[in-house]
Amino acid sequence: KTTSCAVRQSGTMRRQSVLQRVALWRPPMRHMSTAAPQAAGSSSSDAAASIGVILRERDIALKAPLNDEIVTRLPSRLRFLESLGVDDLGKAARLCPELLDSEPAAIAPRLEYLLGLGICDIAAAVKHAPALLSCDMTQDFHLKVAILGSLGVTDIANFVTANPRIVNLDVEKDMRPAVELLRSIDGLEVGRVLNRIPTIAFNAPYLRKRIDFLTGLGVKKLGHVLSRHPNLLAYSIEDNMQRKIEWFRERGFADVPGLITNNPSLLSMPIEARLLPTLDLLLGPLGRSIGEIERFPRIFNYSIEMLSLRHDFLAEAGKTRRHGLTRTYRASPYTFATKLAGRSTHEWEAFLRQRARHRAGSPRAADMFFARQAAATAKDEVRRAAVQTERERVAKLLEQHAKAGAMEPADAVEAVSRMLRPRATPEHMLPAPATAASAAAGVAEPTAGQ
Repeated sequence: KTTSCAVRQSGTMRRQSVLQRVALWRPPMRHMSTAAPQAAGSSSSDAAASIGVILRERDIALKAPLNDEIVTRLPSRLRFLESLGVDDLGKAARLCPELLDSEPAAIAPRLEYLLGLGICDIAAAVKHAPALLSCDMTQDFHLKVAILGSLGVTDIANFVTANPRIVNLDVEKDMRPAVELLRSIDGLEVGRVLNRIPTIAFNAPYLRKRIDFLTGLGVKKLGHVLSRHPNLLAYSIEDNMQRKIEWFRERGFADVPGLITNNPSLLSMPIEARLLPTLDLLLGPLGRSIGEIERFPRIFNYSIEMLSLRHDFLAEAGKTRRHGLTRTYRASPYTFATKLAGRSTHEWEAFLRQRARHRAGSPRAADMFFARQAAATAKDEVRRAAVQTERERVAKLLEQHAKAGAMEPADAVEAVSRMLRPRATPEHMLPAPATAASAAAGVAEPTAGQ
């Protein structure tokens, strides 16, 4: 009996021990089953809070509140923008926080509008003006495109590519003053000017400063001059125009405003490489005078070789001083050889072959016209192909984004922090320090744009 009782008691103790062990495990199991959802919710809220801190540190203000969907999809949106060409995502999001609120599917119509204009490099446009991806295309931006067309801009795609920041301009405050200023100049072809200087086309103070300078200088027929050479409105006054004007005066030219009126491209020519060698040749070996050059300032547009060849051919014919600069260098090859030199065209061509073996023959005007038309057609075909390639690239990016899954909250925080990290300024873009000589003289170093 004693033995049987001990056995039963031992079995009972073993059963109680097992039950106790099971009972001990039950509370943690119940605790884990209720705590898991709370941990997941806490993780999402912590991720939203962390991303909110990152956005506030970078002065990015989202319009929509940060919820679970935005937290987990935000890295994919940023990756899409980066693939499009927005290199500084932090700066782009600070200027256009709407980019982070929108799915790429909402951006797709804007991309198609830009491609429809003929813009074949979306990356270059959105890099400098990310607002193109968030603006109102049907009203605001389309209105600006219509204004450009009415002003005579023939290549809208080229204009927007060169100056994508037009999307940020206000029609009344920014565009209207510049347009009214240009239209106030008698004889100015506004469309031609805008086509040539898209980057400063609507910078009214910048344009007015150069217009006042040229007017004060005494340039006649300013509208005609600017239409022929619109880049005069883009040149630096101190480092370019004023310097060359003083150079002409030092060389003895009395009517510098007349020089610029008759040949505005003079202000685009470098002094050491073009103006000085040409002037030395004209006043030296060619025996011309300042007065002759003032009557025909376009003589600076001809190459040194061309000036020497015609002068030497006339010298061989003994008729060097019988004709002025205008008639000598503006005459066609036939008129020059037969009328001015009194020789045949075969003798002129033989002279050219002897003196300029490497020089190709002068093309006919008709051939040059057809060559320009062929080049324009080829350019259109290249752009059309480039637009199609860009359209396919955008479609592929949209497809990749649609297939991309949502990120885990912790991974999303890390990805957003990395992609919105401020970009350091490249070393080659930092301003160069002034040299000791320029600092002593009080002269600013010219920048690359000047």
